[in-house]
Amino acid sequence: MGQRRIRFDSPWALASIVIGVIATLSSTVGAGKPIDFEFLAAGGFMGFCIYMANVILHNYLGWRGDQLRPSLRIPARVAVSALGGLIGWVVGYMILILVATGRFGLPSTSGRMRWLLLVTVVITILVGLIAHGYYQLRTSLEASIAKLKEREYAEKELEVARSIQARLLPPPMVEGDGFVITARNLPAHFVAGDFYDVLR
Repeated sequence: MGQRRIRFDSPWALASIVIGVIATLSSTVGAGKPIDFEFLAAGGFMGFCIYMANVILHNYLGWRGDQLRPSLRIPARVAVSALGGLIGWVVGYMILILVATGRFGLPSTSGRMRWLLLVTVVITILVGLIAHGYYQLRTSLEASIAKLKEREYAEKELEVARSIQARLLPPPMVEGDGFVITARNLPAHFVAGDFYDVLR
């Protein structure tokens, strides 16, 4: 199995932005501070950065996790999600510092920031597990739909074969001077294996 290409999924990106805004809002309200819309926008941006980091990591590392034993696949996905949350948080924070101050800066290592980073990574892991479950379910559903379509197509082909065979067979009753011939051809399912004809 080769590498997958990066696939941007706008509903998941929007969900990540909303989660970033909600996490920022809850930390603001929890700290008893007034709501600052610029701070909420920064939280949404952080959510988007975390989403993009996860998309890139899962597309470049996730396929290798699929080659692991089944018991190690989910822990590998969790590790990639945690790494994506960490990288996305750091990159987003550095971009926000650069935009706000015009200088390059690293995230603070204060106690509050460590807790915020930990909460971010935990939320990223949970959302990653939900997304993984969703994609597994969607893939399974798409495979089931493809099998159903294939089966439906095969049954339509058999129905066409049945109607062709019915047209090739003589009529069920042939009458002539002094004779009547009747015959039946009942296929087991759609088509029968034998043809017959009536000759004078």
